[in-house]
Amino acid sequence: MTDDRERWALILGASSGMGEATAIALAKAGYRICGIHLDFRAGLAHVAEIVAAIEAAGSEALFINMNAADDEKRADAIGRLRERFAASEKAGRHPYVRVVMHSLAFGSLPWGPCF
Repeated sequence: MTDDRERWALILGASSGMGEATAIALAKAGYRICGIHLDFRAGLAHVAEIVAAIEAAGSEALFINMNAADDEKRADAIGRLRERFAASEKAGRHPYVRVVMHSLAFGSLPWGPCF
């Protein structure tokens, strides 16, 4: 039986290091990537390069620049991912988050059950 669902990875800390490497590797393996990151102006050019690498792999990227410790921003990020899922479902696809990776550089966060 073939799994034809649309696989997504939610990567916290997707703009550098292990988060970046994992985002690109999973995109090459067919995952769509939701990357959460906190970058200032100087780092945004690199984020654009990561998004371009994901898209060059034939995947889709939703990168959200935010402070992941902020409750309201987390709720907004989940809402944006849900909007992507709704668009996919409208197109007849079946999206789901298969991978969640915490690779933030600063501390642990309350990203518990949110879907």
